[in-house]
Amino acid sequence: MAETKDYMGEAMESAVKDLSIAVNNFDFDRQAKELVLNIITKHRSLQTNIIRMFIGAIKLYAGDNIQYDARNEEAVNACKEITKFIDEKHLSRLGTV
Repeated sequence: MAETKDYMGEAMESAVKDLSIAVNNFDFDRQAKELVLNIITKHRSLQTNIIRMFIGAIKLYAGDNIQYDARNEEAVNACKEITKFIDEKHLSRLGTV
């Protein structure tokens, strides 16, 4: 069990690193579209889990404890507005982070 936990931690760390590298470039818009197009070809349950993760991340960014400055203020404010919509439409069950 500990080996699985270590592997998952390493896999998550690697995924975050890879995603950070992917979004930190000048061609991000094209690559983001390619990422989404790739995601929508995956198994339907995986697609749902990915969306759940995104919604969970949005809800975390909208929280009171997030630290932000001018570089990510627009993103945090957008997350707050999206979270209002999620709550109004009773979609909170999707964001499980």
